[in-house]
Amino acid sequence: MIIDRIENRAAYAFLGDGFRQALDFLAGYQPCNAKREDIILDGDRVFVKVRPMKTKPLEECSLEAHRRYADIHYVAKGREQIGYANIHQLEQIGYDEDKDMVKLAGPSDPITLAEGYFMITFPEDAHMPCIAIGQPQELTKLIAKVQL
Repeated sequence: MIIDRIENRAAYAFLGDGFRQALDFLAGYQPCNAKREDIILDGDRVFVKVRPMKTKPLEECSLEAHRRYADIHYVAKGREQIGYANIHQLEQIGYDEDKDMVKLAGPSDPITLAEGYFMITFPEDAHMPCIAIGQPQELTKLIAKVQL
């Protein structure tokens, strides 16, 4: 897992072209009038999901991980908490191959992502996105998917 401000994205160029391409796209994104859409950057290798949404109470959120993709969670507007745990400390309760989503159960630690921050999660990083900090609030979030 990596957490940083989008301005520091150049420090992660060593991760490869897909990560560089995704982080550069996220840095240039303007959240005005954001609508739900998927943006293809490099076929099924690198794409971005734009998700304007409302954060949710913890009990409405669930832990997930991915086997074929790394996620880059980027908060363009608002803030959220993301639960985090290593998958080896959790119980796997299912896998959807089409969505590349491992469903997990167990405890996680909350991490706050404020506007302008990103979090990269790899296959061993279980994450529970969109947790409200206090009352649910509007959030413009982008999730870049980078094929591993």
